[in-house]
Amino acid sequence: MKFLQGSRPSLVVLIYTGIAFFLLVFNPQALYYGPGSVNGVYIDRVDSFSEYIVRNTVKDRVLNPDNHSVFPLFTKGFPDDLGYYPQGSHHYYSNLTLQTLPAVLAAKALHLNTEAKVDGLLAFLRYANAFLLTLFSCTFLMGFARRHGIRHHFATPFLVGGSAGFVFYSGNLYFFSALMLMPAAFIAWRAGQRARFPMLAIALVALPYFLRGYEFSTIIALLTALSACLFADGDGRARMRSGIRAFVAVVLAFVVAVIVQILLIRISVEGVTSLSSALKTAFATLGHRTMSTSGVPKPFGTDFLLAMRDRWNAVAFSLTPDGIRITELQVILLVMLAAAVRVRHALLSERAIFAYAFVSYASWYIFAYQHIMWHGMYEWYVFALTVSLSFSLLALVYIDRLVAACVTRFSGPAQ
Repeated sequence: MKFLQGSRPSLVVLIYTGIAFFLLVFNPQALYYGPGSVNGVYIDRVDSFSEYIVRNTVKDRVLNPDNHSVFPLFTKGFPDDLGYYPQGSHHYYSNLTLQTLPAVLAAKALHLNTEAKVDGLLAFLRYANAFLLTLFSCTFLMGFARRHGIRHHFATPFLVGGSAGFVFYSGNLYFFSALMLMPAAFIAWRAGQRARFPMLAIALVALPYFLRGYEFSTIIALLTALSACLFADGDGRARMRSGIRAFVAVVLAFVVAVIVQILLIRISVEGVTSLSSALKTAFATLGHRTMSTSGVPKPFGTDFLLAMRDRWNAVAFSLTPDGIRITELQVILLVMLAAAVRVRHALLSERAIFAYAFVSYASWYIFAYQHIMWHGMYEWYVFALTVSLSFSLLALVYIDRLVAACVTRFSGPAQ
């Protein structure tokens, strides 16, 4: 990898993106979650139930000329049968899922008039999301490496492509995971251009995520804040202010998305006659998801501890089915060990990464406990975006120091 040290940063990012993209798409790790694909019946590896909301919504808008709604739909067999049926579907209003709009426009522009042809477009969009996810992830990690003088960054594509959560969610059209990393990557890219990242720009880049949906809102807000903190100039206070501004910008994007959703419900949904009723329609399940323990283990009870044991024993990073394989618990312990060892000498960036790892991971368990406990497969996604991403940043720092120390030791003093 020595030849990469003198290469242009954009070229290195593209090379690393290609390697990570291969790992995510072709999955040599053989990562597989049977319940999520109904043992291979449906296309998505981890959560076909959400994937087919988007797929069937796009198909209905393209193939059914009577559907003029902007809202997603459940087909008549959902959730037992995820196939597309032209009749018997019904809309739901918890998320806008506006990623369906460009897909529908593309399908109509290409004159796709059969279900098979629409499937081909949706397959392309799955690959596009995987590519953008790897591009944004590598941009963020390589921007961090450049910012902190890390020369030995060869682990980057394997940290991205080996992340189990990224492997599982790289192709899911409902979550469209690239949007989660887009604000953090935008800040890293702007910093690489020695340009500012104003609040309005961050809000606009974050807005597509919330127009897609509201799941894991705390994580995108904290991740964007972390990125702003890592790439800001100045002392600790200046970086903290930058992180707070980025956090507020994401909250602003969230508020705008909510307003858009409420207005669309008020305008287009029959029987909704006021903004207050539109608000109730949009967030009818919010209390259940965020303020109940319905159908899930009680917090810190025996069943909860058993569930977390199973989750933390799941794979967090892998490259081959029987080779390198690190569990979530091992990643947690490694990050905690690094925090303990470096507590007195940690740089500001390290402290921010340590804090982000555990605060962001815990946030969704705190603010949407029923939701994350009910959908066990979301653990991979949440963990990949929080503790695993922090682990990747720290790994770049410590691998670089280790390699530099080894090179110095074995090459001897310069002549």
